[in-house]
Amino acid sequence: MAQIAILERKCARCGLCAQSCPFGAIDLRDGLPTINEACRACGACVRACPQGAVLRLEARAQSVDKSQWRDILVFAEVSGGRLHPVALELIGKARELAAPLGYAVKVALIGSGMEPYARELQHYGPSEIAVYDDPALEGFRADVYAACLEDHIRAARPCVVLIGAGTYLMITKKETSSENSRKKGWSWFFYALGSAVFASLTSILGKVGIENIDSNLGTAIRTIVVLIMAWIVVFVTKKQDSVRTIDHRELGFICLSGLATGASWLCYYRALQDGLASVVVPIDKLSILVTILFSYLVFHEELGKKEAGGLVLIVAGTLGMLV
Repeated sequence: MAQIAILERKCARCGLCAQSCPFGAIDLRDGLPTINEACRACGACVRACPQGAVLRLEARAQSVDKSQWRDILVFAEVSGGRLHPVALELIGKARELAAPLGYAVKVALIGSGMEPYARELQHYGPSEIAVYDDPALEGFRADVYAACLEDHIRAARPCVVLIGAGTYLMITKKETSSENSRKKGWSWFFYALGSAVFASLTSILGKVGIENIDSNLGTAIRTIVVLIMAWIVVFVTKKQDSVRTIDHRELGFICLSGLATGASWLCYYRALQDGLASVVVPIDKLSILVTILFSYLVFHEELGKKEAGGLVLIVAGTLGMLV
């Protein structure tokens, strides 16, 4: 089986390999990655390393005793919140193939929240259902799913594996779009609308609140409320233990972001105190120009014609409110 190796002399200690690992198999010790026993040698860290410091070492080919490989394995895909009909058809076909040979039919499930689907599969008569269930498997990633399936095939040793054609084509893709795989419908859109509503309330309530007090004091009080609220959310979602695992580089950028946020709030509330909210808010939203510029320079994100047209309209509308 393949193994992952780290070249220390090339390692830049950026932590990208640890972030890319879907199995949590890379530990960072003083920034230097080390491989633990959870590694499945899927190669995600190899592709993520910009320095070429992570290598996937292939084991030498060995002769295989085919007599030890028996039974038929079906990969059952879950799509749209239900078992894919093709997977159920494959189980029926597997039973037809297995009966004359005296083989068993086994099923592999991969994803997050797989328990109800495993119970449903029991009605279709497989002798064994292997479940890879983890929140990290919620969004389809071809390399990760393929690694899980490979892991089970090595353990179960089936002589035949049945996979739906569409699933097979997705698993064998060399590159996948993690952005598309992680989308969760339109939930992001409603969060964005909520952000707009609360942002507008921030401006109106802030304008009323700092009418008779110093704007810096008002900002400090508001910051305390935000701090308490943010930590309540962290403890409710049980993410407080993740603080110790934050990479030093990422923590540095988070702190810089906090300084930028503080400076923005101080300027914003002073402007609200002395100016009209209907004028201050549009000027504040011109930050979209700076954001897009930095997105292009840092993340190499480019605007299409449609996005550029929308940006022009936003800027034109903002400037129109100021005239």
